[in-house]
Amino acid sequence: MKRTAATFLVLLVLAGLTRAQVNRIPGFRAYSDTVNLYTIQYPADWQVRPNNPGYSVIFYADSSGSPTRYRSNVNISHYDTLGGPGSLSRHRDHILKLIDVFTDSLAIESSQGTTMGGLPGHIVTYSGVQFGKNLKYLKAFTIRGSIVYHITYSAHPSVFDRYQSTAMQMIRSFGFIDRPKPSLR
Repeated sequence: MKRTAATFLVLLVLAGLTRAQVNRIPGFRAYSDTVNLYTIQYPADWQVRPNNPGYSVIFYADSSGSPTRYRSNVNISHYDTLGGPGSLSRHRDHILKLIDVFTDSLAIESSQGTTMGGLPGHIVTYSGVQFGKNLKYLKAFTIRGSIVYHITYSAHPSVFDRYQSTAMQMIRSFGFIDRPKPSLR
């Protein structure tokens, strides 16, 4: 009986994944967070570090070629708005203000609408100094229900272009996992 229940649960989770991961990217692996209900594809040769303080997962690229010891990475964070900025436009304005507050020598290169996981989203590319590090960022975000999801790519400006298209592929692969509905017996 336990084996049947476990198999049923796995099938329910996989059923939720199929919608989000129809288009597999060659050379990428799938990462699924069944607690926070999302999935994303990442390069098979990148290092994966789940459950970091402030982030649900961080994907690290190879650090060779960077003039600093900073490792280019893509991270995912999420939080409940708890009545805070509920609309995407209000959240965009809030994020742009936070970027301005926490970034010295700020230069916003682009800020535009996008989609993430089939939902309206926003993406901003900017550079500046945060916590003493001169970095360049690509931040995409969307809201599902009351939860805001952020995907942020960061790298030293001299190597940013190396992984930018990879980061965009990851953002486009992001999808939501439907919560399995409990069976009624």
